[in-house]
Amino acid sequence: MTRITTAMNPTQVLDTLRRADGYFITNTARDMSQSDYKNRILLHTDLLAAPSRDAAGYFSLEITGGASVHVDILRKQVDPFLKLKLLRERMPDTLFQTLCRGVNLFGYRPYPQNVIRLTVREFAKYVDVWRTFDFMNHVPNMQAVFEEVAKAGKINEPSICFSTGPEHTDQFYVAKVKEIMAVTGDEIILC
Repeated sequence: MTRITTAMNPTQVLDTLRRADGYFITNTARDMSQSDYKNRILLHTDLLAAPSRDAAGYFSLEITGGASVHVDILRKQVDPFLKLKLLRERMPDTLFQTLCRGVNLFGYRPYPQNVIRLTVREFAKYVDVWRTFDFMNHVPNMQAVFEEVAKAGKINEPSICFSTGPEHTDQFYVAKVKEIMAVTGDEIILC
């Protein structure tokens, strides 16, 4: 099976995924650190593990996003851009992935459009795959992220949040996918 690397453009990545006879794995190190270790894994540890992670051949490594950005800045006193730069030096072949909360970006409140767009542009210098969601599946809350990711030549991975209730039918979710694709086109990985 062909390995997906940072040398590939989004079209090549998606074509490889769609033609693959097998599975690709994303390592969600960000979630493991956030959920199991309260974001206490230090950059030093990530740097030590980086060569092995790069050699593992993952589709991507979700290395930033969620709570990790503000914890890096406020608690660990680590520049999140320097962190990504140093990790890229040790993982030149592995796509970096982030989890983005739409208009909330990596925080807990909505940000204005100019802040969203600038933040995505800056992080897109290091991050290849953008897993973006809105907890209410409100596509306009994700639109600025989708647009900036596409402009940067990176991969959009829109995510749908599933719920229960009479209004949450197959038709509801199919309509959400169509609404997302009206913004992104079909060059996405739907999550």
